[in-house]
Amino acid sequence: MITADALADFELSLPQSSTQLLSQVEVGLVLPTFNRYDYLCKCTESLAQGHYEHVALVIVDDASDDPNTQRLVAEFELPGVPIFRARRRLKEGFLIHENLRFGWDLLCQHTSCSQLCVLDSDTIVRAHWLEQLHTHYPALQERYGSVILSGFNAIEHPAMRNERDHCLKRSVGGCNLYFSRDIYEDWLRSILVEHWDWRMVEQTQEREVSIACLRPSVVQHIGQHGIWSGGLANFDFATDYFLGANSAATLLGYLVRALRKLPGISRR
Repeated sequence: MITADALADFELSLPQSSTQLLSQVEVGLVLPTFNRYDYLCKCTESLAQGHYEHVALVIVDDASDDPNTQRLVAEFELPGVPIFRARRRLKEGFLIHENLRFGWDLLCQHTSCSQLCVLDSDTIVRAHWLEQLHTHYPALQERYGSVILSGFNAIEHPAMRNERDHCLKRSVGGCNLYFSRDIYEDWLRSILVEHWDWRMVEQTQEREVSIACLRPSVVQHIGQHGIWSGGLANFDFATDYFLGANSAATLLGYLVRALRKLPGISRR
């Protein structure tokens, strides 16, 4: 599935894992980044608090030129998780769609994963975030048919319908999405030639694919909006992430950042 041209664009490090371990992988996770060392530190720290079984991870580095980011990508480990590291040789603009496609293609080629997931480097997660996505997905598939699931229930995207443990939306951001390998191979991969999340949302509507978000959220966005986004305080978040969590300091940090974005408020 990976072309020779695509392979030539990356420096690739494969995990020292047995064929048997890779054949037991059920979920393939891609974590893309370009620099953003401070965000990536928080993201990987939150990842390290979880316990993962039958999971493989690809870290795709879009030619970061920050030595701290390079070192973190090279040294990050998760117990029992095979980690593929792919570093783009040259920075050539906004290529998140190509980087994701390369990461997911790598997982499909080297593992037996039946589910795929993306986690942006400017997010934090609860300890059992991936387990909850993996557990909920079959029931949602049975109920809605073809479905894409997110653990990030952003307040910016109004719910069309609320259920006890999930809600349905017309649109979600791209910072955390969980879906079947069939969805990826049938149509999602083809739209990654030029586009990512907005094109994905457009296709879900055309194909009548449901978009579901867990309630409460298990993923939280901690960075600024993507380059096409805007809005109050220039970041989006899920207020329900804080429910039942000891996250007062994190919530306070969001409020302080929001205030600093307002006109006339000092950024110091």
